Amino acid sequence: MNKAAIGETVTDVTGFTVYTFTKDPVDPPASQCTGECTRSWPPVLIQTGGRVFVDGMKSDDIAAIRRPDGGVQVTIGGRPAYRFSGDTVPGDLNGHGADGTWFAFSPDGKAIDALIGTAELKDAKPDRASTLTAKKGKDGPILVDDDGATLYRFDQDDTDPPASNCKGACAALWQPVVAKSGGKVKLKGIDADRVWWLSRKDGTKQVTLDGSPLYRNVADKSTDTIIASAAAQGWTAAR
Repeated sequence: MNKAAIGETVTDVTGFTVYTFTKDPVDPPASQCTGECTRSWPPVLIQTGGRVFVDGMKSDDIAAIRRPDGGVQVTIGGRPAYRFSGDTVPGDLNGHGADGTWFAFSPDGKAIDALIGTAELKDAKPDRASTLTAKKGKDGPILVDDDGATLYRFDQDDTDPPASNCKGACAALWQPVVAKSGGKVKLKGIDADRVWWLSRKDGTKQVTLDGSPLYRNVADKSTDTIIASAAAQGWTAAR
């Protein structure tokens, strides 16, 4: 799940928002999104006989249906589940409210009918790290936090002196990496001369690497991987 501006939303294992289509029948469940529709709204699929592991939801709400093309699609609360091709980074809600028929799932399996424009965007809580580790991930060298999540730099930030320019919707999706204990973090495989910090308005100290403030994507649940579409949004994996 992800705590978004519209409330808690359901995500897949990679942190991408999962949607429901209000035109789908629920008794019995079936998908009306086929053919060209699936280019924009790919169904959430599993292998035949596969299991779905849930976190923060009732396992009884999760089931699956057989699609017309033979695929096995996950259902939540009896509603088929989809991704949106226009979401480029974990936590995006670009498909929410589309055509008045596509809405993000809430953890109880219902559609969230509140629109983003009516909700107040709140800054994501800081990623409080005690150790930063340099390692070789699945996509090359990366820096990770205590959870093994990849850390990023924002191309629009200032480095001399360091300053964060991630505000508004950006700040709702990207957590500043702050030192759990004062201004210090333990380093593994990283030259100490490259790491410092900047003071934020809330009193926390955001860790910097070569002058660039560090962040974690709020919905990224993966480890040792780089969000493939992050670069197009101005985010570079810290190395």
